[in-house]
Amino acid sequence: MKVSTKGKYAVLAAYELAVSYNKQALTIKAIADNQQIPKQYLDQLMKKLRQQGVVESIRGPKGGYRLSRPPGEITVGEVIRAVEEPTVPVECKNGEKCGKCESCVASILWDKIANSISRVIDSETLEDMLNY
Repeated sequence: MKVSTKGKYAVLAAYELAVSYNKQALTIKAIADNQQIPKQYLDQLMKKLRQQGVVESIRGPKGGYRLSRPPGEITVGEVIRAVEEPTVPVECKNGEKCGKCESCVASILWDKIANSISRVIDSETLEDMLNY
């Protein structure tokens, strides 16, 4: 699995919000500047993260974004899945049938790879990233 730019930027933005957890909400501009993410691109990602319940938006003069839950309760997998397509190692595991799935000798291998990736990203929280 290759994490796309969407997934990479979403993780960096979520990390930035984890750093400021329990402080003032962060604006898109502040997150973009601190993590060197294009502002317009980040705006789209933050909307998806909000829709998936990872972040919440705050209105007003001190408005911006903040995590919806403590960093220890949000996994990297949750952040990535909020903005990415399914995390599978090959296209045929993404619902696109090649016609050989039932007899494919590599099918079990692809499943094991996908499960291993999920295990890692679902076991790491934003709080873990703060401790790196």
